[in-house]
Parts: sequence; C-alpha cells; structure tokens
Amino acid sequence: MSQAAKPVIIPPCPSSPRPTPAALREMLADLPTPVRLVFFTQTLSCETCEPTKQILGELAELSGQITVEEHNLLLEKELAEGYGVDRVPSIAVVARRTTGSASSGSRRVMNSCRCSTRSKSCRRAIPV
Repeated sequence: MSQAAKPVIIPPCPSSPRPTPAALREMLADLPTPVRLVFFTQTLSCETCEPTKQILGELAELSGQITVEEHNLLLEKELAEGYGVDRVPSIAVVARRTTGSASSGSRRVMNSCRCSTRSKSCRRAIPV
C-alpha cells in the first residue's frame, strides 16, 4: 500500500515579477505529458472564480499539453468529493506519470486555505 504524499505548501510570492507569455510558453514547452486542470467553481458567492477561470484559460492557450475542465461544485458534488474538493475555486492538476513501462496517474488539488489564518493569499496543494 502506498503512503500518502505530504502536502506541498505553495506560499504567496508578491515580490515575484509576472512572467511574460513568451517566458511561460517556453517553460510549458518542456511538459513531458499532457496535464488536465480540473477546475471547480460556482456561479454565486465566489468573487475569485471568474478571474481564476480567465487565468486558466490563458494558461491553456500557451500550451497544447494543458486542458481545462470546468465543473460546478454545487451541481457536481460527487465528482468534487472524488477529488477531495469542498470549496471554490479549486483546481485539481492531473497528469500522467510514466515510470519504466507502466504509467500511473498523479494529481494534486489546490484549493482555498484550510489553515487557521484563512488568509485570502494562502493556497495549499493537497495530495489525493
């Protein structure tokens, strides 16, 4: 039985310069396998869902290896639970990993903060 991976903490980085589309395209050119971004959103009461959707769309335009699936958290609760998602916006990053002759799926879910500070800038990747 495999042991669950530790969560990866992604701290906010306000001092980092915003990469140019050309720089992003160059970074994404090296993706070894397709990546699926499973985006959970909802229409009401989510001020950050629309900007997140826009950013994901722009990211997908930069690489043919990235696709975005959009799902409504309230209407597709079972699917969301399968990814361990319980708030919006959340993004499950799903990729294929190849090890030797076998391939296995890998996914991480990034969603709103579960830490005690509940800071708007806090994001945490949770392995599922």
